[in-house]
Amino acid sequence: MKHSEQHALQELNRLFIEALMELRNQGAIEQACKLAARGWSRLRLNHTREAERLNGVLHALTQQSQQHPLLSPSINLKEHSHDKGSNS
Repeated sequence: MKHSEQHALQELNRLFIEALMELRNQGAIEQACKLAARGWSRLRLNHTREAERLNGVLHALTQQSQQHPLLSPSINLKEHSHDKGSNS
């Protein structure tokens, strides 16, 4: 991947993380977790550094959801691991 493409991917991932944090702030922790897991599954094989950033966000979101059990996400990361090749 060219340096400019890598930089663009990093910037897009930062924007995605900002959006996930905004979802969290609005109380949509489950939705933020699902999106973070989908993003991670798409990046994990070819863009491991950016995938790890999303992994960190997912962990932070799940820790927060444990502090607020009514908002606790009911997701299964394995269900998202098959997403890597899809375009949805």
